Amino acid sequence: MSARKMSLLYASLVFAAVLVPLQAQAAPGDIGVFSTICKFSHANDDDPIVYKGLQGAAHHHNFFGNVSTNYRTTTKSLENNATNCDRPEDPSGYWVPALYSDGVELPFEAVHVYYRNTANSDKTLTVPFPRGLRMIAGTSAHSEPPPGSRTAEWACLGTERVVSDDFPDTCPGQKVIATITFPTCWDGVHLTSTDQSHMKYAWENTARPRSCPSSHPVVVPEITEWVRYYVRKADMTGLTLASGDGNSMHADFWNAWDETELQRLVDECLLAGRTCGTVGDGPF
Repeated sequence: MSARKMSLLYASLVFAAVLVPLQAQAAPGDIGVFSTICKFSHANDDDPIVYKGLQGAAHHHNFFGNVSTNYRTTTKSLENNATNCDRPEDPSGYWVPALYSDGVELPFEAVHVYYRNTANSDKTLTVPFPRGLRMIAGTSAHSEPPPGSRTAEWACLGTERVVSDDFPDTCPGQKVIATITFPTCWDGVHLTSTDQSHMKYAWENTARPRSCPSSHPVVVPEITEWVRYYVRKADMTGLTLASGDGNSMHADFWNAWDETELQRLVDECLLAGRTCGTVGDGPF
């Protein structure tokens, strides 16, 4: 196994092994995390971040979280519609490119969305996302991550120790997981941008890795999505994404969290260094 994969293995094991109880003795600066579990909602060819206002202009997407997300989506429309995530205070929009097996679309079974404070060395700097923040993870807008970091990875369920940028050749259990991690450094001004330049990963700060650069000084929670698919056969060689091969995996997020609840979770879980909710496979 390459050094990069060994580093990725260590990162993926930190939170994926078992259910972790609420930490009784935690302190600011400790690792904090909260999570939500969402189901498949709907599919269409819209992308309200990249092609806002243009119906059917994107490749095929699978949506989860907010049940209304489409080309006309606004922050207000998300706030006024329901979510299928298990935290009703989070009507945010989430979407990923559709996955196909030999040309047949495979809607995912469930998504476990983690919010952490682990991307930056100073874990006490994390603040809630601003209302209406939009960002995309896993695209060419950001440079190739260094060993130990990740944007989008694939693994077989139950063998998450072996990760790769592309689909695995086989998964004996017939289930595959995509893991997508979002940037955590915001420029403090723009809620979106055509080239995603309003967001950066902390590892892109080569002068001080694991610290946000001065151009993007606001530290927001790190979102990591674990998207689980049931392929129904062990051979994964027929898998493709609507966006291309496995290396093209990416994810979109449009924040519509209830601001009071998000602030509470950041304060009581991330800043307090506690684990809140199910961490690991959970009900998967």
